Amino acid sequence: MFHILNHATFKASLLMTAGIIDHETGTRDMRQLAGLMRLMPWTATLAMIAAASMAGVPLANGFISKEMFFAEAVGVEHGPVWNVLVPLVATFGGICSVAYSLRFIHDVFFNGEPKNLPNPHPHEPPFMMKAPVLLLVVICVAVGVAPALTFGPLVHVAATAVLGGTPPDYYLSIWHGINLPLAMSGVALVGGVAMYFALQRRFNLHLHHPRGWTGRLIFTRTIDGLLALAGRFTQRLENGSLQRYAAWMVATSVLLAAWPWLVSDSPAPATGARRCCRPRHSPWWPGRCCWPRARRWRSATTTASAPWCWWVSSAWSPR
Repeated sequence: MFHILNHATFKASLLMTAGIIDHETGTRDMRQLAGLMRLMPWTATLAMIAAASMAGVPLANGFISKEMFFAEAVGVEHGPVWNVLVPLVATFGGICSVAYSLRFIHDVFFNGEPKNLPNPHPHEPPFMMKAPVLLLVVICVAVGVAPALTFGPLVHVAATAVLGGTPPDYYLSIWHGINLPLAMSGVALVGGVAMYFALQRRFNLHLHHPRGWTGRLIFTRTIDGLLALAGRFTQRLENGSLQRYAAWMVATSVLLAAWPWLVSDSPAPATGARRCCRPRHSPWWPGRCCWPRARRWRSATTTASAPWCWWVSSAWSPR
């Protein structure tokens, strides 16, 4: 719960910063953006603080979230392999978060001069456009310095509501001593900086276009496939036939009305007090002695809904 609040805070500020940059420059293409620190110093400062929180830099709320993740990773006890693998994977994830946070700041606000911007004269946006980002950045720093006083009461109320009782003991503090999670945070920070500059020097990330099955291509193909599948379902369901819409509504209503009885031990309505038997191997369906009653009840339900379906069909059928 604490990390959800932190993530919403710094990620929302970064997304609004991206909107400000798009508004002022006319593009979000990082191959064109560079050197905006000189042109938009206040926006750049706010973005750097938010990105530092996302990277887990101390005195920002993201640092506490990352340490809590690392502490849980170290506490995994599922055998010697998992005890080593989980902390390593968590540390590598921290390294990646530092690397892409640094890439955003370095490539957008430093790294030379802008190139072929649609709006060749970007400048600081109006204050009211920056005010939400400023508010969220202040929250990032305030929570990073005093987490128990800021998000602590909200976390307690939310955790109590979710768990339905008193949450387990937890401790929100900026300092938890010199321990393994702190060392993992240090490795993530140093490793992330080294990873970014090594990749930048080796590949020149602005000019690097990987080929083959990359993560971006897999993600894009997956989303395109899901959208195409949703489009086919929509075409089948929404074909302009009011009779079919009415039939789907009636069938869904009957199914929803019958479902609690079908998955429970209770007999069908108005069929007497006899209790349905249920085979041991099938906990989700009535037993043999219930089939006659189930048939009568479903037949009665269908008979009761048939006149309404007939009326809808005849009333909306083309003349």
